Amino acid sequence: MEYDPSKVSLEKLLSEFFRSSHPFSPSWTPQYASLLFYQGEEEKKLMSEFIQNIEEREKRKVYTRLVPFQVFHLAEDYHQKYYLQRHPLFSELREKFSTFSEFLKSPLVTKLNGYAAGFGEWQE
Repeated sequence: MEYDPSKVSLEKLLSEFFRSSHPFSPSWTPQYASLLFYQGEEEKKLMSEFIQNIEEREKRKVYTRLVPFQVFHLAEDYHQKYYLQRHPLFSELREKFSTFSEFLKSPLVTKLNGYAAGFGEWQE
């Protein structure tokens, strides 16, 4: 996920990330590890403090690791919009886009995937 700090704070983004993830469960394999990529020491410091506050409040270890951003690779197609791909409406919705790439980039598809995963409400 990319963010624009002029539109949303890093703290708000981190709050949403930890609200929708399982930070107290270690990953069984490296490819499913919970990671936060930082760019610069200031981001690393803010993320580290945020995690430390969660651990102190919850009295549990957070297994999300901080990693310096270098290069980003998209996961395989079957991981993209995962919850929506498993939904009965997927095939019909997918037909509305000429390519899978267009499907993935659609803001509507992104919102529907979040809704299919149990986040958000119709009013949003």
